[in-house]
Amino acid sequence: MTKNIFPATALACLFILANLQVVAALNIIPQPEKVRLLNGSFTLTDNTIIIVRDDDFSSAKVGNYLAEQIKAISGKRPTVKINPKRLKTKSAILLVIDQKLKGLGKEGYHLEITKNSITLSACKPAGLFYGIQTLRQMMPIKAGAVLKMKCAQIEDKPRYEWRGFMIDCCRHFMSTDRKSTRLNSSHIPLSR
Repeated sequence: MTKNIFPATALACLFILANLQVVAALNIIPQPEKVRLLNGSFTLTDNTIIIVRDDDFSSAKVGNYLAEQIKAISGKRPTVKINPKRLKTKSAILLVIDQKLKGLGKEGYHLEITKNSITLSACKPAGLFYGIQTLRQMMPIKAGAVLKMKCAQIEDKPRYEWRGFMIDCCRHFMSTDRKSTRLNSSHIPLSR
């Protein structure tokens, strides 16, 4: 009986360790739900543009936010195009609102980095925003550095719908106005 359990346990451990090594190779916090490394890397050039495939103002705002983040690292701000008719480019970052991704929720996203493009898809602009946070973690930290990112497919969504905190009013004295400050969802006992 123990002879049959050992190979299955060893195989399960190897699978878990291999998956942890893939996630650890990218150094993304919090760890994405699904990560698949691909061969090659994407290099951001002077000709790289950001294409937003949505008419929503929020998506365009997210595209401009990404352009500013890239400018902070590389010193050059990529052009943001919203729903271009025809566009010939060899290097692009696509931000796409895709209603087929409703299973990922409002803040979930699918990020695919290939040698020629980066495609970030989400159901809502909030998902695009969180996908950009993952993309930022994959970029080099040094200002003025060449922006080179490993090719990968990443899919992630929040584990819990609400993130929150609790303020212990007995140990941390503060006014009622300050107690009413909210993050996303908070439990603040206001009774005395």
